[in-house]
Amino acid sequence: MMNWKKGLKYAGIGFILLNILTFFVMKDGFTKIHGGHTQVIDVNQFNPETGPVAIKNVQLLSPNGEYFTPNQTILLEDGLIKAIGDSVAIPIDLPIIDGQSKFLIPGLIDSHVHLFKSPNDLLLYVANGVTGIREMMGSEERLSLK
Repeated sequence: MMNWKKGLKYAGIGFILLNILTFFVMKDGFTKIHGGHTQVIDVNQFNPETGPVAIKNVQLLSPNGEYFTPNQTILLEDGLIKAIGDSVAIPIDLPIIDGQSKFLIPGLIDSHVHLFKSPNDLLLYVANGVTGIREMMGSEERLSLK
């Protein structure tokens, strides 16, 4: 009879230890899934070029979003669009980005976002064309990202 009680005691302790171990393994797994172990990227490598630039031969999405207009030239200066068209004059010595076989659309908006642990979350949105987000958590920490 004593052996049975002793075995039950050790089984109970083992069950508790297994649950504690499972908790920490799952917690680490959730942190990993949510990007908590991701290496922070140096965002300075993505700083935009300063000064005027031209994008030539790009397919531009129409204002109503129904079709693309081919072979358009866009002149940018200080991050703002200065001219768009198929016969825009490009000043001499202006850097030109070849837009052949490329598409230019407005920035996308994701209006239901849950930012988790990765410090690279915002960079990944921009890399995929999303320039505006609405974060659903609403914490003070998230407001600082604005």
